Amino acid sequence: MFTVMGTTGKKSVHESLLNGHGKLRKPGATTYLRQRTREIEQRELLSEFSSVDGADDPQSLIRFLDQTTGNPQYQASQQALIQMFSPGKGARLLDVGCGIGHDAFALGETVGNKGQVIGIDASRLLLNEARKRAKELPINVAFFLGDAQQLEFPDRTFDGCWASRVFMHLPNPRKAAREMFRILKSGGTILSLETDWDTLVITTGSARRSTMLRRLLQNSIRHPGIGHALPVIFKEAGFRDLAVGAGTYVFSDLAQANLAWRIVPTVALAVKAGKLFGQKAETLMQELAKDNRAGKFFGAATGFYIMGTRP
Repeated sequence: MFTVMGTTGKKSVHESLLNGHGKLRKPGATTYLRQRTREIEQRELLSEFSSVDGADDPQSLIRFLDQTTGNPQYQASQQALIQMFSPGKGARLLDVGCGIGHDAFALGETVGNKGQVIGIDASRLLLNEARKRAKELPINVAFFLGDAQQLEFPDRTFDGCWASRVFMHLPNPRKAAREMFRILKSGGTILSLETDWDTLVITTGSARRSTMLRRLLQNSIRHPGIGHALPVIFKEAGFRDLAVGAGTYVFSDLAQANLAWRIVPTVALAVKAGKLFGQKAETLMQELAKDNRAGKFFGAATGFYIMGTRP
C-alpha cells in the first residue's frame, strides 16, 4: 500500500523574493500525451530540476533533496515501494534521475554486495555530490552522466529500473519509457513515482489567491499531469502486469508546503521570467503568510506509483 502522507505545523514561511517586472501568464489547456509544445517549452523557465546545473542556486536544490528525502514519512514510503519493487540479492538495477543518490543507496543495501546499482543523472553537480557520499558507504553503487531518453546501455542489461520524480521533468517521457523497456531483461521490473500536479488543490483566504498559487506551481512543471499519464505511456512502451497506486500529500501549514513544493523559489522565478510583477508577487506572499497565521491554508496533491514488467 502506498503511504498517505500528511503534515501540520505552525512555522512561518520565508517571504524574500527576487525583484522584477512582468505579468502573470494566463494558463492554457495542456495535453500530456503529445510531443513538446510551445507552452511546455515556456514551463521550463520555472522548473529548476529541468536544468539543475544552470540554476541560480544549485546548492539549494541539494538542500531541498536532503530535506524532502530525509523526511521520515518519505523514507517510510520509499521503503514500502522498494519492498514492492522487491529486487533480489545480486540484482543489477538502474536508477534513472538518481540525483544525489538517496534512492540508489537504499536500493544498494537491498541488492547487497553481489548486486549493483547504477545511477544516472543529467546534472554533473548532483552526480559529484552522489559520488562523494558513495565513498562513505559499503555498497556497490556507481554514478554516471546520462540521458534518460537515450540510455547508453545494451539491450536487456538490468533486472530492474527505478525512476522517482523524473518523468515530469523530461522533454519526451514516451521516449524515456521505451528506453527503460529496452534495457530491462525479460521479467525485469520498472517502478516510477510521480507527483501528479493536475491533482493539486489549494485553499487560502481568497479564491483568487488560491487559484494564482495553484496555477504558478502547476505551470512550473514541464509535464504536470504525468502521474496519471504514465500507466498509458508504460503500456504503449510494452510493459505488462501494470500496478498503479496513489497516496495524497496533505499540508495545513504554508512552511511545510513550501518545503515540499518550493513555493517561494517558484514565485521568485516567475518574477525573474517576467510572468509575474514583483510587487504582485510580494503581495501574494504577504497575504499567504497572513492566511497561514489565521489557519486559512490547506493544500494537497496526489502521487502515483506505476510498476510494470517487461515480458
